[in-house]
Amino acid sequence: MGLPKLQVWALAFAAAFANVATAQTPATATFIGKVFADTSMRVIPGVEITLPAVSKTTTSDAKGAFKLTDIPAGSHVVRARVIGFVPFEAIVEFKSGKVVERGIVMPRFTMLDSVRVVGEVYVPLSYLENRARGFGSFMGRAELEKTGNRALAEVVALLPGLGVVRGRAGEGYLMSKRAVAVPKAGVSVLGTDLYIADKHEQARGIVTGCYARVYLDRQLLNPSTPADPVNVNDFGVRSIEAIEYYPSGAQVPSMYARLNSACGVFVIHTRRSP
Repeated sequence: MGLPKLQVWALAFAAAFANVATAQTPATATFIGKVFADTSMRVIPGVEITLPAVSKTTTSDAKGAFKLTDIPAGSHVVRARVIGFVPFEAIVEFKSGKVVERGIVMPRFTMLDSVRVVGEVYVPLSYLENRARGFGSFMGRAELEKTGNRALAEVVALLPGLGVVRGRAGEGYLMSKRAVAVPKAGVSVLGTDLYIADKHEQARGIVTGCYARVYLDRQLLNPSTPADPVNVNDFGVRSIEAIEYYPSGAQVPSMYARLNSACGVFVIHTRRSP
């Protein structure tokens, strides 16, 4: 006994819709990014970016930006070359239908350099763009790896404008060093940047102060006002690709700007690759 006509039509429609959806899903990836000089962080125009295995080539524009489309899915070697800089090479993974956004950092070529290739494209492009602005403090994977097994709060304790509050059980909370007046008893501080520690928090080592906003991969961990203390020692240094710190609201990039960021903003980028 056959299926009712209505059910047959429904199955046919579902199959046709699935075929259309499959046809509309891109089977290739897109690669966009910018190229920077490693010391000045200025963008580099005229850089040839190549994916030799799939015969894809483009050149960075006046703003250092580049774009390659229709890249087959898979891991491909990316090469970048321009006169005056050490050639760059890295392996990048491309997934069907995805836009891969990366920054390329190229060292300047000197007479002491041998011909060599370098390459690391795991830091977010936004990190490199923010670093190029010249505001804030930055640490990448190479710098972080030199710190050994130290806790994150200890690693960043010497960044300009940043203070560390150490908890009784090894916690590390980031606080602005800027002077903040402690209100008198009975005075409301609602809506201010000053976080008032209660007696239970004081017993754990938390003090009243102006705590930094903390982002983990663009996710704000303490959105309340005032910002409550976040234990950054929960994040192992070896799991971090890079960090950014802005000691004042005036320095914060627009992507992290929001009201009540006067106590500074601390950004953690987790590792994309081992």
